[in-house]
Amino acid sequence: MKKILMVGILFLMLAGIAFSGGQQGTSAGTGPRDTSYLNETGYPIVRSPISPTLMINFNHNRGVEPSRNPVWQRVEEITGIRWDYIVVDNTTWNERVSLTWASNDLPDMFYNGIGRNELFNYSRVGMILDLAPYVDRYAPAFRAIMDRNDDVRRAVTLPDGKIASFFQGQMDTLQGIGQCPPEYPLVDIEWLDRLGLRMPESMDEFVQVARAFRDRDPNGNGIQDEIPIAFQTWSGVSQHLKIMMPWFGIMADARETFLDGNTIRFVPFMSEYVDFVKFCRMLYAERLIDPDIFIMNASQIVAKGTGGNHKVYGMAFTSGASVLVGETRGLDLKMMYPILRAPNGREMWWNRVYANPGVGVISASSRYAEALIRWCDMFYTPEYNMIAWMGFEGQAHVWDPDGSWRWNLRSPSDTGTALRGELTMQHGANGPNVCPPEWMLMNDPGEGPINAERNIIAASGRLRVAVPQLYFEPADMRTINTIAADISSYENQMFARFVTGELDIDREYQAFVSQLRQMGADNMVSLLQRAYDASR
Repeated sequence: MKKILMVGILFLMLAGIAFSGGQQGTSAGTGPRDTSYLNETGYPIVRSPISPTLMINFNHNRGVEPSRNPVWQRVEEITGIRWDYIVVDNTTWNERVSLTWASNDLPDMFYNGIGRNELFNYSRVGMILDLAPYVDRYAPAFRAIMDRNDDVRRAVTLPDGKIASFFQGQMDTLQGIGQCPPEYPLVDIEWLDRLGLRMPESMDEFVQVARAFRDRDPNGNGIQDEIPIAFQTWSGVSQHLKIMMPWFGIMADARETFLDGNTIRFVPFMSEYVDFVKFCRMLYAERLIDPDIFIMNASQIVAKGTGGNHKVYGMAFTSGASVLVGETRGLDLKMMYPILRAPNGREMWWNRVYANPGVGVISASSRYAEALIRWCDMFYTPEYNMIAWMGFEGQAHVWDPDGSWRWNLRSPSDTGTALRGELTMQHGANGPNVCPPEWMLMNDPGEGPINAERNIIAASGRLRVAVPQLYFEPADMRTINTIAADISSYENQMFARFVTGELDIDREYQAFVSQLRQMGADNMVSLLQRAYDASR
């Protein structure tokens, strides 16, 4: 009953705002504004200190609250913006932010934690400031990134052209913004040397190496216990094998869709999908992959890689070798490169979803819009995005003569994770910022090699996402989510049955396609296409 009441209150409130022409936004969105309080360039941002309210979705397990964090405090001194913090633990954020919207008792700015549907809906009714008229003048660093990176532009631009938020860039490399593979193929070079093999550079060589790892006892224990190809991705067990899709010239997002040029395609309807399934079936039938692949969880996968007295994984798809097999064994796993060419001529690999909107969301009724925009923009500049992620030099981190940096550990028991939570802004709460290129120069035995490999594959310029992030009308979003949930569950089940040989894809493919069409695949794709066309 309480939920129904809250929904009703929210609906009436939104209807009232819409009926009144979005009056909540008039103080910042229309008409002449008094900017005499503002310094348009340089620091401090304001001529006299101000204390706007800032609501933060905060992870207390990872960081120290801003009011006790020396980096936040120093930024307050530099800018003159001394926040009145509203810190909400991430475990209660969704309920709290829903009540905040419903009551219309908004902070001057939400630091983070606002979803795409909220951006779309509350911008439409005038509760969120449209940044578009302000960014050229007050956010040049943000504007420069948006102009050169289409992923960023799409992430922050609503279908009506408004910009409702800044963005958070989770990962960067020295090669350029947004180039970071989440997982990539690795090969055990000790096993290659022992068997007199070279790093595979084609699909045929990849399979030949896998068969050699299976048959020729590269771990030297006299037992055929090697698992030639292992998988540990962030996508879930049912998706592990799909990390290899780019080698067939396709990719699939959670909806099983792929942007092919400017056309949204449903991947299971593509001929490349059938070829890919048959390839996975061959790997499974020849025991080149773990026969338990569809029933193991992540912990069990890692346990096989780290347990026992001998290595068992010869090749792996993972975000980092140490994650899967431990730091010592991980030293032998090196990235397989170059990116393999697909039969259809494509050379591509997965890119991490880079631009996450919903940070730096400014209330349309805030008196300090210009100052808050300038404050957000500073964290897209080289100096301050590094401070957000790495803290201040000499306090949180130090540079070594070789050009790398490390955490400035204060005692033998101190850790980089603990220091990052105490002396950076980003660890406890991701707000407006972009991961700095300097992050990839970290001198750390675990992180350093991973970053070096990411830089190699990023240099190819061939990283991409299956489908860029899009905005949808609420009714379209509900339809897409309903169809996608049913389709994904069915496709994952059928994919496993095809790969294990329970079903033959040649005999069952047309029935498989017919069922997907009945479940609404074509309708879903048309809605996605419409949203993509609107974003161009």
